[in-house]
Amino acid sequence: MDEVEVKVRTTLARVVPPGVDVPALPADADLVEDVGLDSLRVVALLTGIEDELGVECEPDLLDEPGRRSVRALVEHLSPLVADARGDAARAAGTGDDALRSATVEAQPLVR
Repeated sequence: MDEVEVKVRTTLARVVPPGVDVPALPADADLVEDVGLDSLRVVALLTGIEDELGVECEPDLLDEPGRRSVRALVEHLSPLVADARGDAARAAGTGDDALRSATVEAQPLVR
């Protein structure tokens, strides 16, 4: 199980109705039909995923039946997470590269 799936399942475990065994949940189970997520739980899931993974989830992400499974969420979110991390690394690298490439000439303080 990759990091995105672990975080999706961890977040899901916080919002599912009582009695749902998230670790045993098949990756293709429909989160609305099979698990019983209502609209409030869907919002809580998407908000939690945003917090856990640092990506933005569209409010209608789970509106389509084919997109309402752990597998579909992971497939949708994995590239977003990779892009977000790549952007962050590039932004951090840009600052470091600029600092490394800057040359400072020492000037005497007293003449």
